[in-house]
Amino acid sequence: MLVLQVVAFLGVAIGVPYGAYRLLKAFNKRCQFLFGYSALTVPKVVLMSLAAALAYGGYAWGGVAERLGMGGGDSLNSTALWVFGGAIILGLAYQNYRRTNLLFGTAATLVHVGFAPLALQFGVLLAVIAFVVVMFAAMPRPVYVINAG
Repeated sequence: MLVLQVVAFLGVAIGVPYGAYRLLKAFNKRCQFLFGYSALTVPKVVLMSLAAALAYGGYAWGGVAERLGMGGGDSLNSTALWVFGGAIILGLAYQNYRRTNLLFGTAATLVHVGFAPLALQFGVLLAVIAFVVVMFAAMPRPVYVINAG
């Protein structure tokens, strides 16, 4: 029974990231084919992670001061942080919707927004795994010119 549990765990541990990688790669290829726009690129994922860190940092900054009994928290700095983070998130969502249609824009935005809270909730290891999966799914491919001239 233990062997079956270990094999099942390894299958899930290897299969889920590989499946996510293949799905994201296919999604990015389809966006590139239909719209000429790669929705899942490394800079966009890094920017979304930064935005989520700013938004969560602003939320935590106000709450930590309140829990320590220092009044109601530092509302100006915490509000500024989560507003900047939210503005970045909304800007990326706008760019996704502007360059694609409603369905693909929503899917790309959900992928961008979906990785950031996972990274914040489950720690650095999951952030690294998610970053590597999206990074490999969004790697640029060489372009070959067939008719030059």
